[in-house]
Amino acid sequence: MLFKLILLSAPVINASEVGNWMGAKKNDQYAFGSTVRPIPLHLKVLGFNENRFASRMVAMSKPCYNIVTTTLKSNEEPCLIFVPSRKQAQLIAIDMLAFSSVDSNESRFVGNQNLIDKVCEEQIKSISLKSTLSQGVGFIHKALDSSDRKLVLNMFANGDIRLLIAVYDELWSLSNISASMVVILECSYYDGRDHRYVDYALADVVEMIGHSGRPNIDSSGSCLVMCHKPKQKYFEKFIHTALPIESHLDHVLHNTMCAEVVAKAITNKQEAVDYLTWSFFYRRLTKNPNYYNLLGTSNEELSDHLSELVETTLSDLEESKCIEIENNDTDISPLNLGMISSYHYIQYTSIELYASSLNANTKLRPMLQILSASSEYETLQMRHGDDKKLRLLTSHEPTIKVNNPEWTEPYTKVNVLLQGHFSRVNIRSIDFKKDQEIILSDAVRLVRALVDVISSNGWFRAVLIAMELGQMVVQGQWGTDSPLLQIPHFDRELANKCKTAGVEGIFDIMDMEDEPRNKLLNMNEAQMMDVARFCNSYPSLDLEFKVEDEEEIETEDVVTLLIEVERDEDEEEEEDGDTKMNGGTDPNASYVPLPVHAPLYPKEKMEGWWLLLGNMKDDTVAAIKRISVKVKSSFRLDFEAPEKAGTYEYKLYLVCDSYLGCDQEYDVKIVVKEGSNSGSEEEESDDDEKD
Repeated sequence: MLFKLILLSAPVINASEVGNWMGAKKNDQYAFGSTVRPIPLHLKVLGFNENRFASRMVAMSKPCYNIVTTTLKSNEEPCLIFVPSRKQAQLIAIDMLAFSSVDSNESRFVGNQNLIDKVCEEQIKSISLKSTLSQGVGFIHKALDSSDRKLVLNMFANGDIRLLIAVYDELWSLSNISASMVVILECSYYDGRDHRYVDYALADVVEMIGHSGRPNIDSSGSCLVMCHKPKQKYFEKFIHTALPIESHLDHVLHNTMCAEVVAKAITNKQEAVDYLTWSFFYRRLTKNPNYYNLLGTSNEELSDHLSELVETTLSDLEESKCIEIENNDTDISPLNLGMISSYHYIQYTSIELYASSLNANTKLRPMLQILSASSEYETLQMRHGDDKKLRLLTSHEPTIKVNNPEWTEPYTKVNVLLQGHFSRVNIRSIDFKKDQEIILSDAVRLVRALVDVISSNGWFRAVLIAMELGQMVVQGQWGTDSPLLQIPHFDRELANKCKTAGVEGIFDIMDMEDEPRNKLLNMNEAQMMDVARFCNSYPSLDLEFKVEDEEEIETEDVVTLLIEVERDEDEEEEEDGDTKMNGGTDPNASYVPLPVHAPLYPKEKMEGWWLLLGNMKDDTVAAIKRISVKVKSSFRLDFEAPEKAGTYEYKLYLVCDSYLGCDQEYDVKIVVKEGSNSGSEEEESDDDEKD
């Protein structure tokens, strides 16, 4: 018998409702009360009258220290403090050390001094972290180096340091961290996009409180919540109240419906309504109508609300050309844009933006601007002072250009940081570096969606630009830069030196003799080994193609282009049976995608390719296919022959989605004859006219 056990970390008032929706029997459900904990909790909420955020934080620091030192029974008990921002984490750490120094108890937060000294000297990278960690106070935030973060958490968990200060957005990554006392220092954070302070979600506050008390160690836990005075009663009431789980399906209903239509799970409006009735969202509508803007709870009002919701959602999707509604406005079928949205897991608003903004003449920078405006980036955090940093960055870097920038908007930040990535700008702001990683992580699939949208419109030159944009994202350089910059230890100066010597591409480096190559590059042995490893991983492919039945092509026939792609293997390596390719020399071996050498890209990237056939003269795409190339692979491209007889010239491109400089271009010529049935059709039409 199969058993499923689901545990919720916080009490909920409607646990039975969740269980019933999941199909669990009544006897199989159990929920603890909000007061049930592994150990007792002593909770206190303090309010401060200072209206200004900065003044309030200053006013909180001393009482925080006093309560911590008086509440904790011994110096061995750890304390965890949550703060709103990275800046506050560092300031509070300094304040805690200053207060302990005044009390002549500088080792108050030190657990294992010898270990702390060793770690600070040998392993910690952050200078600001070193200064506080040496005295037993650590802090973590998202901009902190991952190795530093891991060290601080391990030291706190082991008791080597006794005070940890964490930014609130690190909350859900501290699952294994607990402390004798937890202090929530302020219950709001600054939202740079809306330029206002926003209260923490109650679920986040409850989760912070949940870190107080160490099971099997402490006899009780303590928590201190410090907030603005007007919010004190609010937190006192709801912290002790179990909250219901609500559905947010209505917030993402457009993308959900689009995906279900593409998957053929929804084929008409009635099935869309039925889909909602099976959701948890439907169960909560009548239980909490105000939360979902439901005017009444009668069956008729509920039915009208669902129908209106479905109508509005499907209408928006139809307007964005993701779906089609036909047969008296009842039957629903997916369109190409909806399929692209679902396949690449992209919001329908982004696809709508691409379809409405792109055209056949779109160049690189306008395309980059469109990419930056994707809905996926709307939630990118805008911090206080980010607008000034962005202005400063663009003024010092001439390669970064933004038309009509709105410095407080996320899309401007995305555009600037992407261009900074291509220009390989040394961004000093730690926050910007983390933002850049987030942007790049989404950029590859967004570019693939761009390629699909452009190719579905048949714009040949624009799709080549979009493919190059994808290469730029992975390698961190402009398409106009030397492809040699992809090689380890190469900079622009060395690339220019190579260009002067007639060495412009990576294959030119590979074809050189050892002695002149070593003289040109002037690198040590270790660096040359890195260069050799990159060159061995750089894709070298041979492509052969043939037009099937090329002498029998008639107007409006389906033409098939047979393509064979083979990786170049070193003959010596083949003889030894040790090849640089995954899967060996056997074309039938199981294929493992090859990892791409992309040190500037934050994630591991696997090599992929496009086959693109088009007419450069007419700027039209005849066929496109995304492929993975094994040691030896065969493909076919099908396209429709022109309507008129004659000789036509096409361009066949093999384009890599990760590397610059390895794309291949071929000329494909076909001769189209007049169709055998065209004459008879004309005769039939003449006969019809006579009749």
